[in-house]
Amino acid sequence: MLVTMAKIEMIGPKKYFDNAIALLQQLGTLDIEDLSKKEDDLLLRKMDIDPQVLESRNNLRNLLVRLNGVISVYEPLVANKITLEDKKVWEKDNSYLTKQAEGILKKVEEKTRELVSKKKHLELELASLQRYHQVLRKVYPLAQKIMPTQDAETVAFVLEGEYADTVNAIDKEIGKLTENNFELISTPIDEDTTAAIVVFNKKYSRKVHKFLSNSVKEIEAPSDVKDLSIDKVLVQIEDKQKSYPQEIAKIEKQLKPLADEWYSKSKVISNALHNKAEQIEAMPSFGQTDYTFVLHAWLPVKELKDLKKQISERWGQKIVIRQLELDHHDLEKAPVAIDNPGWASPFEIFMKIFQPPRYGTLDPTIFVALFFPIFFGFIVGDIGYGLVVLTTVTLLRLKFMKSKGDMVDATTRIFQYAAIASIVFGIFYLEFFGTVIEKMLGHQGIEEITVHFGILKWPYLRDPSIKNRLQEFIFVSLYIGFAHLFTSFIMGIINARKEMAYKHMWEKVGMLGFLIAVGVFFTGWLIRGIPSGPETVPISVIAVLSVGLAVYGGGPMALMEGTFGVIGNLASYLRLMSLGFAGAILAGVANDFAAGSFIGIFLAIFLHVINVIVHTVSPAIHSFRLNFLEGFGKFYEEGGREYKPFFARR
Repeated sequence: MLVTMAKIEMIGPKKYFDNAIALLQQLGTLDIEDLSKKEDDLLLRKMDIDPQVLESRNNLRNLLVRLNGVISVYEPLVANKITLEDKKVWEKDNSYLTKQAEGILKKVEEKTRELVSKKKHLELELASLQRYHQVLRKVYPLAQKIMPTQDAETVAFVLEGEYADTVNAIDKEIGKLTENNFELISTPIDEDTTAAIVVFNKKYSRKVHKFLSNSVKEIEAPSDVKDLSIDKVLVQIEDKQKSYPQEIAKIEKQLKPLADEWYSKSKVISNALHNKAEQIEAMPSFGQTDYTFVLHAWLPVKELKDLKKQISERWGQKIVIRQLELDHHDLEKAPVAIDNPGWASPFEIFMKIFQPPRYGTLDPTIFVALFFPIFFGFIVGDIGYGLVVLTTVTLLRLKFMKSKGDMVDATTRIFQYAAIASIVFGIFYLEFFGTVIEKMLGHQGIEEITVHFGILKWPYLRDPSIKNRLQEFIFVSLYIGFAHLFTSFIMGIINARKEMAYKHMWEKVGMLGFLIAVGVFFTGWLIRGIPSGPETVPISVIAVLSVGLAVYGGGPMALMEGTFGVIGNLASYLRLMSLGFAGAILAGVANDFAAGSFIGIFLAIFLHVINVIVHTVSPAIHSFRLNFLEGFGKFYEEGGREYKPFFARR
């Protein structure tokens, strides 16, 4: 649901500006409007940034970069990353924060940089050694034939992909460069990669390296082993591969006490520096007169009372806040904030595909949250498949949610809902990995447990061999489509009414009327088995009037959209039936294979695995498609501006 927003004006003496903007940032509820673009007030002018303040901002940013460099080193070493926030630090001025940051950097920056530089050097050396060692190990048996000399240099390189077979060409070229004073040995690492080493006199070093750098992926030997023979190089490399990790561990052990002592303190000051710089950068969005600062901003109505309370507690009536009356132009500029019930909130992440809805229109999140699981469950409709999906996404959620955040949280919850819906429909269809339960009970057993509820009965087997079952699922798919489109048109009418787009509203009313006429006509046909009855004439009149309304509201093109378009939209929902039966039939085929032999059981398991994957991905795609293409086209009014509150980093 879209949050109701209020536009406020805040006016106060300039001497309170610094503390006021700091408090507003801490509250984190205001979407600040840029008053520098407001030209209809002769007394109001843009708040300029004093050159000294701008210089202070630049200094804060420089300190922030340096401090964040230290924090990035400490963060992986700290087990408890909870920052103990200094509750008063946000009230401090620039000079205090500068002094604190410089004090921390003076104590830890140089030592941290020295240790990190040494650690990175060792890590790069270790990576280089590992690459070099891999190549040398491959060519060592052949390289033993090379007689090392005091003036020899050894270079290793690899040839990958389409260049793996160009060793002979490289051999000839190096021969020209070195006057044939070289040895080159190569051996395949795998079918796509060839490793090679070349040994040559140092006097040709520049020419050879220049050629190789343009031709191959050279593996640089560590500087202290370049001049050694291959057997000695291998010994040295293996020694270093053992000692370097120990040295790296020692450096991390030296960094750990620094991280434990300074991480939290550095983080607090880093956040404060960032926030103070943001405050300075926000100043041009404020207005000013000779003695006052002026702010126009948006915030949720429910937050207005707390804002007034916080300002009043600190400055009484010296800073005034008033809620502004909104006109049509204000509503067009209002930011859009979305607040949905917890069960529907995961679907908000998929709304980021679109621009936010225009302020004042309906938020489609709950619409998608209701219909997506229904579509998915209707298609999959299998207890076993639903349990597999539910278990898989729950395990993925537990494994990745902490590291991947909101995206994993939302996606896994959506598929948990979808899996539960699949289980519910699976109970209704009595499907467990297809026909497993049906085969266990047999026809007689199914008859014995069948329960009738008026025109409905349970279980309702999804078996195309049952008389009229395919047609019944076609009808149910169309009725689900009718409910989806009916809801979409109602939402479209409401949105058009809210935006006072009355012709657009009548277009939607006309399309809805035609949809209802088609639904009544179809229902009468279904009940009687013939396409005509006592309702035919009035329904035909309603259909004609509805098309007329659609044309009145949307022009001549609405004649096609309001008739064939609506019928075509309804037909799109037949995919619910076709995809569902396809998956059920494949599951049944898999179970038939299992009745034969061990090979049949293996094949059945393989088919079920494929079916679970396909029957998860495809229903998800089509469920979103029906919502976004068939549903949204009837009501969704995009073009809103996202609510971006001015908030403090903590």
